[in-house]
Amino acid sequence: MSNDMYAAVVFPLPIDKEFDYLIPEELQNNIRPGQRVVVPWHGRRTIGYITQIKTKSDYRSCQPIIRIVDFPPRLDEESFALARWLKEKYFCSFGKALATILPPETKFISSPDYGPVPGQITSEKLDLVPGEFYWWPDFPVHAEKEIYPRLINSLSDFSRRSILFLVPDIPRAKQLSEHLMGLTNLKVCLWHSALPAREKNRRNSGWRPIIVATRGGLFLPGISPDKIIVEDEFSIGQHQETEPFYYLRDVAAFVARQKKAALIFVEKVPSAAISEAVLEGRIKTLNVSEQIPVTVSVLAKAPAQKKIFSPALQQKILENLLQKKRVILVHSQAGYSRQLECRRCQMVFTCKNCSVALSYHKQKNILFCPYCGQSRPVPETCPRCGGKYFQPRGIGRERLIDYLKYDFGGYRIARDSDLEAESAEIIVAGIKPDNRMAARPDIGLVVFLNLDVFISRPDFTAAEEAYRIVNNFRQYFSSPGEIIIFTRYSDHYIFNALKNFPAEKFWSEELALRREFAYPPARTMLIFNLRSPSRTTGEKIARDCSQGLSRIISSEDILLGPVETTPERYQKKFHWQIILKILPQREKEIFPLIRRWLSEINLPANVYLKIAVEGKFYNEVI
Repeated sequence: MSNDMYAAVVFPLPIDKEFDYLIPEELQNNIRPGQRVVVPWHGRRTIGYITQIKTKSDYRSCQPIIRIVDFPPRLDEESFALARWLKEKYFCSFGKALATILPPETKFISSPDYGPVPGQITSEKLDLVPGEFYWWPDFPVHAEKEIYPRLINSLSDFSRRSILFLVPDIPRAKQLSEHLMGLTNLKVCLWHSALPAREKNRRNSGWRPIIVATRGGLFLPGISPDKIIVEDEFSIGQHQETEPFYYLRDVAAFVARQKKAALIFVEKVPSAAISEAVLEGRIKTLNVSEQIPVTVSVLAKAPAQKKIFSPALQQKILENLLQKKRVILVHSQAGYSRQLECRRCQMVFTCKNCSVALSYHKQKNILFCPYCGQSRPVPETCPRCGGKYFQPRGIGRERLIDYLKYDFGGYRIARDSDLEAESAEIIVAGIKPDNRMAARPDIGLVVFLNLDVFISRPDFTAAEEAYRIVNNFRQYFSSPGEIIIFTRYSDHYIFNALKNFPAEKFWSEELALRREFAYPPARTMLIFNLRSPSRTTGEKIARDCSQGLSRIISSEDILLGPVETTPERYQKKFHWQIILKILPQREKEIFPLIRRWLSEINLPANVYLKIAVEGKFYNEVI
């Protein structure tokens, strides 16, 4: 009888299949499921993940495993369960899901525990139920003072469990870790993707009582979180942009239930999915301290008005400056102008990779593409007619500062990213608040100059995004102040909500509209994005995909498209979109059919299909 043993191995590739490899006799006593191994693959060596050990193989001959990477296995049954859930929910291969949890290149360097040190802070503990979900309805900068000390104080020195903070970007991770180091003598571990490889690998070992990390920190090996805190879950930084395309809020909920950890969302305005779960009672609301009163005013912009500052707005700005209060002007357009145009032939400079106009940045004298990031110097003459003079169209933040210097020349003016912003009296900001400016006692007025760009977007999330942008700037106030919105849509329903309604009323109305028009979270929406270097090939494949999907759905499902996206070409590819809306309870029934359909279609090598899933918060149907 043969003593041969085989390992089923999966790879971080879009191939949902196991491959059998022969286990050499000298490795048979040491090999286990959950280990990474180096194996031959199409003429080269690569790393795969062992899913099971077998005594028989369906293949006639199998290549041997070259070596084992992990002693002991780094993936346990919980890791496999999470990977299976990621695969089922987000239409990726099992190998891709395992690579999200434990990247192939991860190494482990022996490291001492970050263990407890005497002298922990003393404050009231915050006792939460393990495995339950909570929402703290205020800004992270306020949470640092109010609930983070209580969370840290509830951590037992002897439990070997951790508190995991997941933040949207690296600057916030550094800022929060420095703040927490000042709160406690417990060691704080900072983890993010930009760490040097050796330092990242060193921090993969040992007990880490407090961990501050970006999105990928949820999958750090060997941690047993007692509490998971997710800041700004709706931020783009909390949404995975490579396969599997997951939302952190849902994966964090799965991990919290799996590891019996309390999950706390910290943000002033959560996503529609979180808000629905709060209204349904699936997420509990934690109490916050009394909020600082901020008045919201709406100034109607006349249809023919060309001047950026109306007399009424100029007066408001001047009143605050005279009272020694800072004024922040919020404007979304970066650079000097939205585009640059030849005065002679009216040619607009466009991106060679994308079907969009290039924005003009006067300080650097460059043209910049907001989609692919390509930039180039402004030419001396027009490439079409040879003209030497160009006209900027639209107003960016650089140009806005020029206007401000003309109207308010006696005051210090700076952008929020400038070093001079700390002492400036008028600050020009983008739509994302800068944490350095939060809770300043001298800020009296925030003005939104082009919120209309977001309100008028042809997207079902337009009102939600505009509502969130305005509310996020409330964190700038540490004393009563005013927010002014300069708009042509003064009768839009979000302005009543901002001025008069509590958040619960806004979300009740917004979610009612989502139900009426079959949008998430009332429906699960699958967005199929297809890209191709050829418009003709891409259009044909998009139509074939739509027809294939139409054969597996029922009459209660809604299938839209295919349509070309706007812009239809970017990063040298043409893009199409297909949307499928289903009832949340049908996920378990229809997702396997879609996976089977995906396994049957053969796309050309240069055509790529991405599937994004939006729906209810942590739909436990899957």
